Amino acid sequence: MQSIIFATLFAGVALATEAIYLSNGQDSYTPCGSQNYDNGQGPSDTASVGGCGYEHWEGQTVSGTFSSGTSFTVNLDSGAQYYSVGQYAGYGSNSYGTGFDCFRDNDRQLYCNQGGCYNSIYYCKQT
Repeated sequence: MQSIIFATLFAGVALATEAIYLSNGQDSYTPCGSQNYDNGQGPSDTASVGGCGYEHWEGQTVSGTFSSGTSFTVNLDSGAQYYSVGQYAGYGSNSYGTGFDCFRDNDRQLYCNQGGCYNSIYYCKQT
């Protein structure tokens, strides 16, 4: 199962903001129910990183390129997997130079497809 970066665009009244979810997939035998997005958070684009298996997001630079051609690079603290939910874990940026602050998430399920389900490990908010 691949690790995936999800991009979600939230349109506000005056300003559109972007959220990036760093997720790892569960194996293809995980029962996922329907192939819908949880919590109303569907990705507007995805980028695969690494090969199969879980990505070690912490303590290294990890990059992915979305189908739109936009890249996203994240740098998380080496011990971030032990942080509390909502705790600042590091930073990221996209190929447009937009900065993001990244936080530990609660491993909630974001998305399922025929290959399995994807859980949010970290989320990054546009600064």
